[in-house]
Amino acid sequence: YFVCPFWLTGIILQFFAGFVDADGNTVMSIRRIAPQYAKSKFAFDLSVNLVDWMVLIAWLAESENQVLRVLSFLKLLRMHRVIEHAELAERFFFLHARSEEVAIIFGLAKIVMGLIVLVHFTACTWFAIGLAHGDTWLDANALRTDSWWMQYIT
Repeated sequence: YFVCPFWLTGIILQFFAGFVDADGNTVMSIRRIAPQYAKSKFAFDLSVNLVDWMVLIAWLAESENQVLRVLSFLKLLRMHRVIEHAELAERFFFLHARSEEVAIIFGLAKIVMGLIVLVHFTACTWFAIGLAHGDTWLDANALRTDSWWMQYIT
């Protein structure tokens, strides 16, 4: 429930996030930021967010529409934006947090988040393999018909 509003808020906030222009100047004027974002990443962000909303609506309606299940894999495109946000956060901490303690904590948080993402994708890959081939560990553990939450945490 929280993912769609979170990314929608991210889209809105991008209209207020400054950028560096071709001359190397930091631009913080909303009148210049909004057109820049609209021309660069807005269409991509909006399309990925719309896919999220369609999948959420289908999930809430308990639809088994295969097209929407395939569309849910398009959410992987969001990883590009996650990586970009991590780079922005790193730049922010480098510019504003001169404390060695904060730098160490931020470095450890990046490592932990990287491991979480790696484990998530490894688990999703094994789950996809289990779905793609006949009688697998999903059937042996009676997980094929369980809720998505039970499938995920198992």
